Amino acid sequence: MLLMPEWRNGGELMELLRAQDIHMGVPHNNAACIQEVYNSILHCLCDTTDCLLLGVD
Repeated sequence: MLLMPEWRNGGELMELLRAQDIHMGVPHNNAACIQEVYNSILHCLCDTTDCLLLGVD
């Protein structure tokens, strides 16, 4: 998974992505807004992992 702002277009990292990889870009120029979205994504991924490993409460 690649988390990178849309305005950077991924650069050289985009060339390394394979078909099964995921690029999650945030179309915004404000770094604080981008970080907020990335934090939300990471919290959701952690919560999903916990549910899969430990079961849903």
